[in-house]
Amino acid sequence: MRDHCPGCGVSFDREEGYFLGAMAINLIVAEGLTVAVVVLLMVFTDLALLPLEVIAVSLAVGLPILFYPNSRELWMALDLMLDPPERQQERRLRGHQMRR
Repeated sequence: MRDHCPGCGVSFDREEGYFLGAMAINLIVAEGLTVAVVVLLMVFTDLALLPLEVIAVSLAVGLPILFYPNSRELWMALDLMLDPPERQQERRLRGHQMRR
């Protein structure tokens, strides 16, 4: 991941633990998709238990790995949408003025 956005210059370098939300999004989406696919396969196909287990384990391991970069992007987008950099700068300036 880059340090700064090449378009707007927003810093992607965050404090430790910042991306825990991205990990939560990743887990919820990936495992939710896994459960949905397996349930749909159980309902609409006549697969035996062993192939269903292989598919379920493969998805449960593979999807979080594949989706993690996208979940980080989604987490950053949510953060920037809810707390734009302009507001962060205003808070820093107000906090600096109050300390004087």
